[in-house]
This record gives sequence, structure tokens and C-alpha cells, in this order.
Amino acid sequence: MQLSSEGFYNPAVDLEACIHCGKCTKTCPLLFKAAVSDASLAAPLAYAAWSLDAAVRAQSTSGGIFSELARYILQQGGVVVGVELDSDLHARHVIVRDEEAFASLRGSKYTQSYLSHTIYRSIAQELKSNIPVLFTGTACQTAGLQAYLGKKYSNLILCDVICHGVPSRHLLDRYKQYRQDLTGKKLTHIAFRHKERAGWQHSHVKLTYEDGSTQTVNPADDVYMQAFLNDLCLNETCHNCQFNDFPHCSDLTLGDFWGIEHLHPTWDLRQGASLVLVHTDKGKELLGQLKDRIFLSREPLDEALFDNVSFLKAWPVPRERQAMLDDLAGRQPLPELVRKRMESLLPHYDVGIVGLWYSCNYGAILNGYATMAALNEMGYSAVLIDTAPLSGSRSKMLRYTDILTVFRQFAKRWLHTTPPMAHPRDLARLNEMVDVFASGSDQVWNIGYNEGQQHIDDYSLLRFANPEKKRISIASSFGHSNDIRNPRQTQRARGMLQCYDAVSVREDSALDILQDQYGIQGKHILDPVFLCSRKKYDALALLAPIQRTEQEYLVSYLLDPSADKKEVLHDVQEARDWRQIHMLDAQFDFDSKKRQLNLPGIEEDLTVEQFVHNIAHSRYVVTDSFHGACFAIIYRKDFICIANADRGAGRFLSLFKQLGLEDRLVSSADDAAVRQLLETPIDYRRVHAAIARLRQEALDWLQHVLREQPLPGIRESKERLAREVKKERSGFSLLYRVKRMSTVYRLAKSLWEVRRKIRQAEPAERHALGRREWVLKQQLKTFLPFFRKRQA
Repeated sequence: MQLSSEGFYNPAVDLEACIHCGKCTKTCPLLFKAAVSDASLAAPLAYAAWSLDAAVRAQSTSGGIFSELARYILQQGGVVVGVELDSDLHARHVIVRDEEAFASLRGSKYTQSYLSHTIYRSIAQELKSNIPVLFTGTACQTAGLQAYLGKKYSNLILCDVICHGVPSRHLLDRYKQYRQDLTGKKLTHIAFRHKERAGWQHSHVKLTYEDGSTQTVNPADDVYMQAFLNDLCLNETCHNCQFNDFPHCSDLTLGDFWGIEHLHPTWDLRQGASLVLVHTDKGKELLGQLKDRIFLSREPLDEALFDNVSFLKAWPVPRERQAMLDDLAGRQPLPELVRKRMESLLPHYDVGIVGLWYSCNYGAILNGYATMAALNEMGYSAVLIDTAPLSGSRSKMLRYTDILTVFRQFAKRWLHTTPPMAHPRDLARLNEMVDVFASGSDQVWNIGYNEGQQHIDDYSLLRFANPEKKRISIASSFGHSNDIRNPRQTQRARGMLQCYDAVSVREDSALDILQDQYGIQGKHILDPVFLCSRKKYDALALLAPIQRTEQEYLVSYLLDPSADKKEVLHDVQEARDWRQIHMLDAQFDFDSKKRQLNLPGIEEDLTVEQFVHNIAHSRYVVTDSFHGACFAIIYRKDFICIANADRGAGRFLSLFKQLGLEDRLVSSADDAAVRQLLETPIDYRRVHAAIARLRQEALDWLQHVLREQPLPGIRESKERLAREVKKERSGFSLLYRVKRMSTVYRLAKSLWEVRRKIRQAEPAERHALGRREWVLKQQLKTFLPFFRKRQA
């Protein structure tokens, strides 16, 4: 491992000495992902924990669980492998054999550690001697050790940390020199998170100098933490991390339990709380050995990761990253350098996706997730553009921007999204951070969902993109077999569609619409939920609050319950005595749909992860949803699909025709047809062979259009459209402005009411009201900038 010019340890091969045995590539966990640990649990177990030894808890960054694990292993005659800062304040992995020495391994080290090959060899020797070994590091380092060993050892405990990414060592060297020049004293130690001054939730950076003097700095004012937390100089691989996912190759994962105050407002958290994720039976058994040394509380996995999203997703590459790394070699003072880069700080993405992913619908948000995931797997960074505040009616705006809904919680955990676009002019700034704009899938071109409002149609047709930007559509849909735009809307849409460099659609009927109404040749591809690998959905299912192991149950997902559909469920119940679980659309009228279906087994407050899990573990699926049928197909479930003409039957027919599943579509309650389908299993070998072929065809098309330069022939159309946009005084009407002003007034009034209730409420009720107050404040932050512009 050698230090690169950017300040990161990277593997280097001496090609002159290489004998081409291939061991390095076979061992690299990036090329061949290490197998998950033995006896992996079906889903990780999440715990809030801390050491019962007050001194250990006070000296640790969070709750002191690593210290207790290390002490136990050492007392069993084992060794601990962890990270310490050497005399030059560089992080390196070391092997510790006694309790006195492991104190240096405590605490967070926000820099890349040097992991020598001799450490790996020493670990292998200890394991072969049957000595217990606790290895701690980042997830990629634990995966690397597992791949190096090539076999599983019962006496090896792999423990990784929730990782934000590792910054360049050059940044640390510049920071050390900056602090020494400032004080005239040698810096001997850095505690990146120290809680003696303001407690765990407001920890400071503590600097120790050679004369014994110390200095504490607020992280918000510390140039190193500013650069680190704003991702200005992380390792390039950290922005596309392949190890912050399920299943995990470690036995345990440790981190700070951020957000625990929302779950347990009465707990004393001043000295910190650890989040412990248990991935294997071995990890669970080890944690059980510490029951007399630690406080342990089992917590819901989705709640545990709500404020710990670094475990689930990597952070986007800031546009200023490379410039920052280049400037570290110069002489500009570090504070000025960081400040200059932060002032123009914008993340950079290869693809920005406009769609209806935020619309409180399970299929829609999974469609957005799959589009993003498929692009990520192809090596592109992608972001979902959040136009929820521009989505039409006031009720929609408030619903779609409510961060306490299960959909917004899912987005926070799994998706990369832009800030909410509260004003149409905000969209123009996206040109600074996105290279290619894409109309996402689902019913993004269904103007009926846009409530006929032209300005919303403009966003879905990428009218805000600059002329030099490439514009594509990824399996977009008109929602119906005929485009329902009126002649004026059609004419306007034609001008925007003709600025696209490449167009793909989800239904075969959409090809005719493009050709007949807009004079455009399109490409018919699969819905994006089929384009990403199934392991992405398996990871989601592991976060379902209820983990079901039995498979003898029927799951239904009905968007529009009716007497006919209820009759189908009744017919299935008579033919098969399966337990039934019912999932309903959660857009606006869940309660009325629940009353209409009126069956036991209806699940309320269903998370997106639970939606996937229920289908994945079911015996049979009954649905009137396109994406309900898609996920039944992905998980190889026999299913009955009831045609939903109101929401567009063309997409069902188009997909089922491609896969040879036309017989699974029924139009009404027909006892004979239902019983026949129950007796006729689907030949999924044939179906998935067709999906594999169509998936590869779609990915090849997508790879081609992303690599190609924008079409020069449509540049003139793009520039003409840009001139039209510039001429228009604004892209929205007086009614549009009034709606957003009234939204601000309504939010302010609701906030005042909640604060009044908090003053009068009992202590037990204040927690829920406090979260509601926080949501209203976040929504006001979204809309207030728009309101102030209009006032000015």
C-alpha cells in the first residue's frame, strides 16, 4: 500500500516483479466481494448500548462498547487489532495484547489508517494458534481481511464502524502544521470527538500540545472538521462505497446512536450512547457475554438507522473535491482554502432524475430508488430531483414534504435527493451540479397527475435544462394508451420533447404516441424496477420492522379496493386456507380504503421496506398495482393481477406481453378463472430468462446514450427553447404564487397551534408534539425563501 499524490493509501503492484498469479485481484474485496460471515442473521439486530463503567463511557467517543469488547477479548487471552495515532498523528493499525495498551485505540480517528500486510500475516498466525482475535476497522478493511484469510475462523470477531468516508492524509498534515504555526507549539494528540466540555451530542475537537496544554474547538469552527464533514477531500472510492449495505461481512457494527433522544427522551445521554448492529450469531453470543458490563436495549432497526444513513449510502462527490485536493499542495492558508471551497460547495452528479418518486406511493418511490440504484451499479452517480413543493395543490405540497411519512423516512435512509425545490428558479441552479438530466420512469408524463398545470409539465419535460446539457428519458410513461394533453399542451410538449437526445418509454403504446403526436423515435425498455439487481431489494427487506419467516400467507396490494376485488380475495381464501395480509395505497384516503376493503389483516403505517419484505416472503400475491405485479415477478411469486383501467391498463398489457404472462391479468371477479390461476404455477425460468435479456438490452441502451455526446442536430432546438424560457417573466401563474403564500401562512398557523399545545401538554405528550413542531419548522424552511422573494 503506497501513499498516492492525493494523500490516500492505494495498492501498488510492481509489474516488473509480477508473476501474474492473479492472487491480488482474486483477494481484492472490491473485485470479488467477500462472503458474509458464517451464521448470518436474517436481519441485523439493533441495540442502544453503553458501558456501565462510568470512566470507560466518559473516555470513549460514544458509549464505550468497543472498550468493553476489547477488555473481554484480552481477558480471554486474545488480541485486539485497532487504530491508534502515532507520533506524527498518522493513523495506523496495531495489535494490542494487554489492557494498558488498548487505551490508545479508543476514540474516533477521522483519517485513513495504514494497514500493513504484516498485520494481516500476524492475525493469520494468531488465528491458527487458536488465539481469539478482535479486528476493528472500516467495512472495507474487514472485508479485505476476510478475503485475505480465505476461510472463516470461529475465534475471529470482525467489528466495523459506521463510516462517513476517509479524508486525505495531506489534509491532516496541513491541519497539524496550521495548528502548530498558530500556537508555536508541537501538536501531540488530536481527539476528534471529545465530550468533557459539552457532552456527547455537542462534542468538540480537543488538541493536546507537547507542553501539556490543551485546546477545545467547536467542530463548526474547526477547518479540518469542516472539510471532512462537507466531503471536500474524501477518498474517491468512499463516494461509491460497496460495503455500506446488507448483508454485512462483519459480526458487529459500532457507531453513535444519533436520534436516540427521539426514542427515549427521558434517558441521560450526556456521556453518549452507542449503536450496535449484530449481523451474526457469533456477534450476538459475544454481546451476550457482556451483559453484566453494559446497558443494552433492543431498538427497531429502521429507527436505529434513521439518523445513521452513512451505514446505508455513500455521499455524493462535491464539485470542488479535486480542486481542494490539488490546492492542498499549495501555500494558501488552510482556513482560506477551506472557506473558498465551501462557499461554492455543490455536490456533483452524473445524472439528475425528475419523477414522481415523492408521491407517497410504494411503487413510485421504489421506481425512483431502482432508477438511481441501476445507474449506481453502472458506475454513475445519480440524484432524484425533489419537486414536491411544486407538485400542485396545497394538500399535495404539505403531504409530499412531510418528513415524518414513511416515504420521506425511506428517502432519507436510501436515496440521494436534492433539497426541495420550492421555487421554479431553484431548478435552474441544478445545471451547476448535474451533467445529464433524465425524465424518470413511472407516470412522469401523465399530465393528469400534474393536475393539468402547465408549469409542472414543464419540469417533467426538463424545460429548465441548459442547452449544453444532455436530456434523456428512462422508461418514461404517459400513463394511458393515448396522450390526454389538449392541443395547446401537446404543442408545448412537442417543443420540449424534440430537445431530448434519447427517449425510452415503458409501454409499447407510448412508442405510437411519440411517433404520431411528436414525430420522435423512441426505445421500449423495461420498467427500472427490473434494471437493478435483486440484492438491492433484499437489503431493503432486512430493514422491515416485522420480519416474517413463514411463507404460507397471501399478500394483497390494492390501490383501489372494490367489491369485485374483495370477491377475488374471498375466492382465494376459499380455495387456499392461507393467512392474508393486505396492503393499501397510502396517498390520501387510506382510512376510506380500509373501510371499503373491511377485511382482517390490513397493515397500517406500512414502511416501504415492509412492503418489499411482505411480497418477498409471501406464498401468493393478489394486486391491482403495476408495481405490485412487478415485485411479485422479481421475487418469483405466483400472482393474480386485476386490471386497473383507471390508472392505465396499457402498462400491464405491455409488460405481460413481453414476459408471456397475459393469462395472469383478470378484469373482474371470476371464480373459475381465479381457481385456474391458483392451480397454474408460473414458469419463472422462462420469465426470468426473458427479463435477463430485456434488462441487458435496456442497460446497453442506457450505457450508450450516457456515453455519447449530446446530439448536435438538436442544439438549435435547445437554444430556441432557452430563449423562450428567458423571455418569460416567470414560469408560474398568479394562482401558483397565491397557493404558495397561503401555504406559508397555513404552516405558520399550525406551528403556533403546536407550540401552544406543547406549553399546555403533559410531559409524556410533549415528545410527539415536539417532533411535529420540528416537521413544521422544516417545511417552513422550504417555503419561506420563496415567500420572501415574492414579498421583495
